[in-house]
Amino acid sequence: MIRMRLKDQWELEGPDFIGTLKDVEIPGQVHDILLERGKIENPNIRGINRDRWIGENPWKYRRKFWVDSPEGIWNLKFCGIDTFAQIYLNGELIGKNRSAYKPLYLERIPVAEGKNLLEILIQPPREFLGAASENEGERVPEFCRARVFRSGFHEFSGPKPDLVRMGIYGDVILEHVKGSGIKEVSLTSRLRKDLKEGNLKLDICLWETAQDLKLTYRLWGPGQVCVCEGEKSLGLESLEIQVETPLLWYPRTHGRQNLYQIELQLWSEEGMQDSYIKTFGFRELRQRGELDFTVNRLPVKLWGANLAHGDTLTGCYPKVKEKLYELLDLAEMGNFNCLRIWGESEILDEDFYEECDQRGILLWQDFYMGYGMYREDKEMLKLCREEAEDLVKRLKHHPCILLWCGGNEMYWSRDMQYPGEYCQGEKIITEVYPKVCRTLDPDRYYHVNSPSGGNFCNDPSAGDTHGYTHL
Repeated sequence: MIRMRLKDQWELEGPDFIGTLKDVEIPGQVHDILLERGKIENPNIRGINRDRWIGENPWKYRRKFWVDSPEGIWNLKFCGIDTFAQIYLNGELIGKNRSAYKPLYLERIPVAEGKNLLEILIQPPREFLGAASENEGERVPEFCRARVFRSGFHEFSGPKPDLVRMGIYGDVILEHVKGSGIKEVSLTSRLRKDLKEGNLKLDICLWETAQDLKLTYRLWGPGQVCVCEGEKSLGLESLEIQVETPLLWYPRTHGRQNLYQIELQLWSEEGMQDSYIKTFGFRELRQRGELDFTVNRLPVKLWGANLAHGDTLTGCYPKVKEKLYELLDLAEMGNFNCLRIWGESEILDEDFYEECDQRGILLWQDFYMGYGMYREDKEMLKLCREEAEDLVKRLKHHPCILLWCGGNEMYWSRDMQYPGEYCQGEKIITEVYPKVCRTLDPDRYYHVNSPSGGNFCNDPSAGDTHGYTHL
């Protein structure tokens, strides 16, 4: 299986006074590209957004790629793309996006032999948001009518007026499956027998199955010591490995960050078809009381802060990575052992979570819901379920993940605006998200929303509480 990252040689076409910009690199949102080309000023410097027209116009990304032979399965993966995007291949519509909070995976796309033209049309969000939920009335704010990034529709922590970002914020990957390949791996690690035995389970989904396929594995321990290795010829859909007396992972305030690495290789008679590598750790998290945890039977006092987005101009992780690392440095200097990934923030790359694994910083991980009420129709519930499934599968193997949380200040928005009434969108945080967590990651605590607990949602005597003047 071959994965090709379509990084460069893109074009960006905008309104007539911008025209077509060539030699564009991805990931890159429209603001990023226009700033790099000197077409706009950085709104973060003055705190004033003078370019609202960017979010009011359609933008088209365009790139050519060549295929020697269309034989096999061809897939296209967008690791991060704007909500209202339409994808065309050789003039044919092959997919639409509906959520900025999860990857868009287009399977078995119809590539042609020779030259292929890939076009991504990013449409202005407000054209859709106004009609997204006519029956919801004023209770559902603009940004809650569709799965768009919250930060683009308010001035809470960015330039004024609101800065609506558009474009491609993650890698674009073209996959070619010829024979077979690894489609997905879900990794779960547990401790048993009084922390003396580690259990690693991998649920594996392949593109194609055949009699001649075999899976080889190798487990590396801390210090790149090979712990075990082997192979499987049948039942490739799952693999379990037992590790005697594993070296445990601790948060930075309690011990060492011992990490393991699992390496899989898929083979056929024609040779290696695909490979997979993931880093993980063995540790036991338990909840003793309300937001009271132990790690490997040791009590943990959580010290930390809320992590907002690194830059309101862009959601592209490579452009904010250095700044986020500096924030992690400051967290360590402040003796933090925990950070909250805010539900109104951006999508963080796998790299960030691996860095927190290595540094021993626990993460309170919100699902991406913000202050306000939400639609509860079937489409919205389905989108939120798919987002949660993707996030939990992607992150649950990281030892740094402390808990899942159903988002930010939904109950508080109800109490502030419609006290005593039903919190529209509550089904998402009380039914959809907890069911996903129970199914995919039952060992971790799920916190319904932040703040919550006590006699009212922001009761300082119970649960968690938010304060801007008194804490």
